[in-house]
Amino acid sequence: MGICKEVAEILKNKQMSPTAFSFMRKMHPVRQIEIAEILVAASNFSVPYIKALLAATPPEMLIDGEKNKAVEGLTPDQVVRMEKEMESLQRDLKLVEESHGNEVFNLVLARGYLAKLFSNARIVRYLTQRYPDIYRELQAICEAVMPDTVSAPKPSS
Repeated sequence: MGICKEVAEILKNKQMSPTAFSFMRKMHPVRQIEIAEILVAASNFSVPYIKALLAATPPEMLIDGEKNKAVEGLTPDQVVRMEKEMESLQRDLKLVEESHGNEVFNLVLARGYLAKLFSNARIVRYLTQRYPDIYRELQAICEAVMPDTVSAPKPSS
């Protein structure tokens, strides 16, 4: 069995050793996709990391069960510990992914609100006269979130 096309698409622009793919071929396509997503999220495409992920893969996710799971230098206790840690990391990663979407949404909404406020010259003038530090910080936040779309008017003296 080879590398599934989804994994090839996920990893197409990444620098990976052919050896890394030989370890991934030992896994079912669903696990290959999970591993590819983990590699991208961690920005780690090294062979030792993929070997560790292979060692932490449940036997039912392997092409040839326990036979393909053996990794040199690891005791069975270490493999079991790695499996538990990997499950915990995957749960944490899912939670981060879910909350990230909400945080980005809230940030875009707040940026839109600030941009609307900053489109009113009177509000900009008020902020720059009474709270110039706060205005600069809010403007910097807007520019950091979406630098191409913020067009706050410059305060007039």
